[in-house]
Amino acid sequence: MTNSPAFLSARAYVSALLGAPDYERPRTDSPIVRLRPACARWGRYEGASLTLTDGADDLVPTLHAERPNGDARTWTAIGDATIRDACAWLSWEVPRPPRVGYDANGSPVEAA
Repeated sequence: MTNSPAFLSARAYVSALLGAPDYERPRTDSPIVRLRPACARWGRYEGASLTLTDGADDLVPTLHAERPNGDARTWTAIGDATIRDACAWLSWEVPRPPRVGYDANGSPVEAA
């Protein structure tokens, strides 16, 4: 079975901010192998991680942040703000979104 569109969309959001995942496993659904949800994980050297899964039955993507001490938080509404919130909770630096303005001709320009 292929990954759900919601999982692929959520993975694209996280990848846009953090780059490619360190570990990834596609969804498995066959008579030989038990059902396993898709998973993508981003980690840092200090042991903190963000894990995105698509859920075994409901295919609702879940973003799970875990600190090295075992503290964890979970988000189900995944977008730019959610990922930035998870990264802030883990004390990870994330690039700020560019501030865009418009010049006199109406063309977008990056603000100083």
